[in-house]
Amino acid sequence: MRPSRHPILAFLILLISITPCAVPASGPETRSGSTVAPENERPQPLEVLPFELYDKRVWISAKVNNKGPFDFQFDSAAGSSLLTPKAAVQAGIEANAFASASGAGDATIQVQVASDVSFRFGRISWAAQRIPLIPLDTIDEGTGRRADGLIGKDFLDRFVFEIDYANRTMSVYDPSFKYTGGAGVSLPITLAEGPIIEALISVPGRDPIRCRLLVDAPFTGSLTFARPFIEKNRLLDAAKELTPKLLKTALRGVGGESVMYMGRVQSLKVGPYSFEKPVAGFCLAEGGTLARSDIDGLLGAEILRRFRVIFDFPHLRMILEPAEGLTDAFESDMSGLEIRSVAPELKTFTVRRVYEGTPAAEAGVRVGDSITVINGWPVQDFTLPEIRQILRVPGREIRMRVLRGQEQKVVSFVLRRLI
Repeated sequence: MRPSRHPILAFLILLISITPCAVPASGPETRSGSTVAPENERPQPLEVLPFELYDKRVWISAKVNNKGPFDFQFDSAAGSSLLTPKAAVQAGIEANAFASASGAGDATIQVQVASDVSFRFGRISWAAQRIPLIPLDTIDEGTGRRADGLIGKDFLDRFVFEIDYANRTMSVYDPSFKYTGGAGVSLPITLAEGPIIEALISVPGRDPIRCRLLVDAPFTGSLTFARPFIEKNRLLDAAKELTPKLLKTALRGVGGESVMYMGRVQSLKVGPYSFEKPVAGFCLAEGGTLARSDIDGLLGAEILRRFRVIFDFPHLRMILEPAEGLTDAFESDMSGLEIRSVAPELKTFTVRRVYEGTPAAEAGVRVGDSITVINGWPVQDFTLPEIRQILRVPGREIRMRVLRGQEQKVVSFVLRRLI
């Protein structure tokens, strides 16, 4: 689930069971220009790529097999980069094998695989021997924007990446990158599908609990915990001391749906940085990523966006430099609605779930209602993330017009904190 964008909506956490072998393209453009930095200076990057920050996700434009451009999400937790089948057709790529993929849901699915696929991001190019072809409908409907693919670990293994959320730039460095300047803190990582860091959480009445968190850049929430870690540490009981009524929701991923409860922990500590009462998901998945015991949960973009983040896989570290918003409060949805865009146009917004005991439920909003107007504004004037942001302000009055079958309805409610 991606609770910071919308606390009751989960999206694809894609951890592919195959890992393509990627190599940088030959030629000076992938390796030249890197210098050892003098004291307190960065080395020169190989390339600086502008990106769009949409829904706290990093979106990058790239060419595939010299076709495109295509729209990719940067995904630090994806074991492999991937293309959608539609993008593969547009790039003239055909599948020639099959593999298994698992993710946030309980199941495993079979996917097609293509060979010898090349990518180009500005002056940076690389080739992957095997790339899975997977529809990203869950992401598309959850963000209101179509993704052509994900950029994952096989790309991150080759270079060092600096994500500057404030300035919307990704700097790509040679693997010999030496960090000698700045106010950053270097955290050791271990690598599975993506980087895993150690952190500490605090809950009422307990000593701090150490946890291993998979850093998942497109997960727009703060924290989601895995079922074995939840059960071992009785986290649901502890969370109820902070939020007496946890919000029961569902996590949606490549393997289907899993039960999820939303609440908070007392604090999260990452390196020297402490965060008070972050929103947390407690996932009771029976299979997939969040049923594993080798990781304890996910760390998402609601934490990462507060830093300039350097992913340095070649040296097994992640560097965090504090940025604007470091001490922002953690807020979540205050309506009780799970809203999704409707394919293929993604311009219609439909209520997928209404959670019991919430303002929207009390006002009579129903599953299947199509939202047409919010506070006098047509919903087409907003993106889906903007609609969710509207529903995160305590005390705000919401007047919503919905289409229920062939009948127009008007519902009104006042937003309040649910967790």
